[in-house]
Amino acid sequence: MNVLVLSAKETPETRSLRNQLAGGGVSCVLAVFPPDAEALFTEGRPDLLIVDTVGAAKESISAILAVAHSEVYTPVIGLFPRGEAERIDVLAGWDEVFLLPSEPQEVLLRFNLLLRRLHRTPEGEVLRQGDFVMNLSTYEVWVADREVTLTFKEYELLRLLASAPGRVFSREYLLERLWGYNYFGGTRTVDVHVTRLRSKIDDATHTFIETVRNVGYRFRAQGT
Repeated sequence: MNVLVLSAKETPETRSLRNQLAGGGVSCVLAVFPPDAEALFTEGRPDLLIVDTVGAAKESISAILAVAHSEVYTPVIGLFPRGEAERIDVLAGWDEVFLLPSEPQEVLLRFNLLLRRLHRTPEGEVLRQGDFVMNLSTYEVWVADREVTLTFKEYELLRLLASAPGRVFSREYLLERLWGYNYFGGTRTVDVHVTRLRSKIDDATHTFIETVRNVGYRFRAQGT
């Protein structure tokens, strides 16, 4: 796996993180923030991008996330100082967030859980519901003849809901399953991602995700 760590400069925290991942058999390459986000991908797209937010301008981070989430999707982990969780924008599109410093065991566990989510799908498996098609091996989603571009977290949320049409998933279950127990954003994170997901897959003739009041959400079985 090709992992790129992007930082304004090498810090004890990023050095420690790289050492922790190296101890788990993961090779990381360190790069400084370039003036042009596109430059990150000129010599091959990394499989995973880790962004150290300390000392980085918000505009630079936004540009990097936009490039990482365009066309071939690159998952992004954000690094934030512990005690500064309020700086984290849940709308930015992070696939995972590490609060540093963290225990080495926690870093490796959460890193490996993210990798498992990325690679757990059998090749060729497809979910179909009426005009809705989700290819689980290529990460493609189609509504009728329209391809839908999703962030990784939106894709994971949609896959979980669509895997069991009609089943009601509570906000708490979705939060724990996709973001981890006691995620700092709370259940509002789920609501925000569902809203963004609906804006991309629903249209005048299709409604896929239904709200179950005071409980959570379900994927509407098509034809019902």
